Amino acid sequence: MKKYIRRLFRSLVLLSALCAVVSAEEPVKEAESQLKLSGDVSVLSAISQKPSSMQNRSSFQMPEGRLGALWSYDSDVALSGEIIYGKARDSVDGRYNLQLESAYFEFRHLLSESHWMQYGLLPHPWEDLSEKFWGYRYLGARGPTLAFRYGYVNRSDLGAITGAAFNDWIQWSLMVVNGEGAGSEEAGPKKDFHLAITTSPREIGSYGGKFNLGLLVIEGAFDNIDPDVSQKERVSVLLGFEKEFGFSGSLELMMSKDPVDGVNQVVADKVDLSSQGGQVARGQGGSAILKWRTLGSLGKIKDKLVEAFARIDQWNPATSVSARGLRSQLLGIGFFPRQNLQISLAWSEVLYENNHAASVRDSSDLLLAARMKW
Repeated sequence: MKKYIRRLFRSLVLLSALCAVVSAEEPVKEAESQLKLSGDVSVLSAISQKPSSMQNRSSFQMPEGRLGALWSYDSDVALSGEIIYGKARDSVDGRYNLQLESAYFEFRHLLSESHWMQYGLLPHPWEDLSEKFWGYRYLGARGPTLAFRYGYVNRSDLGAITGAAFNDWIQWSLMVVNGEGAGSEEAGPKKDFHLAITTSPREIGSYGGKFNLGLLVIEGAFDNIDPDVSQKERVSVLLGFEKEFGFSGSLELMMSKDPVDGVNQVVADKVDLSSQGGQVARGQGGSAILKWRTLGSLGKIKDKLVEAFARIDQWNPATSVSARGLRSQLLGIGFFPRQNLQISLAWSEVLYENNHAASVRDSSDLLLAARMKW
């Protein structure tokens, strides 16, 4: 499959170059260097209902905070970086660690007006697309979207990515990375290839909302595992629709193929596949999100955005083995008293099939969370 991705990449680059030749656009004017800062802080309170040993236990948490910087040297070259905190604690004194989530060079307008390349510690573009239709990544461990929630795609990794637009509606990108994620050193010579094809929001029919489509294909291999079973594959398809008021949502479907020895007790909330050592695990499942938006008031705060949301994930990490799947569901209300302030009240539950893992129990929590962005 890797050779087909390479052929497709060469075709995409050639097509982008041809688009640059046939489109007689004006040259990009040089811009003065600019520095932009952004970030967010989130806090979370949780009251546990399951398992019984945790019943009625409450806790205050900081799921994650971000501080990002983008320095545009001119219209063609930029440097970007992001630091996260609250994700992990120091093993000695328990303080929150600062972690470098991304840091990369960006080069624009290479083979065409829309062609670009990034090089360094890269954020994964699929997260931005899936999070666009969800918006509640800050709800603790259960907040990230499907592929990231269950450990099948790294949020950032070391490598290079390039992409361009076919037209004003369809874009593509190809990423080549170590495959170990930002928190690990490269374990060997093998690399992962990530091909993403996405669309810009577009109105279809009389619905009045805008639709997006996305396709993600990952081809790679695990290092230090028998080459006959080391292959790593992911295919995700996403359909999303959004509307300023009324119903919005998305449907994401994913399939995976991994060596059991590479993912045992790592993915899908540490699923136990030790009885299948030396074999291949094929996973499948999906995530459905539905939101309803309107304007509401709370005390002196009038006519602010309110949305009710529901999300259901169904994931089976090994379809050939019985009773290893899980189901996760989130129900809640989000309130936006200010443009960059989001407050949420939610109920979360995760149910595991009987043989998922001996150390894992069904869990449910009541969550109160807030996030401020700037």
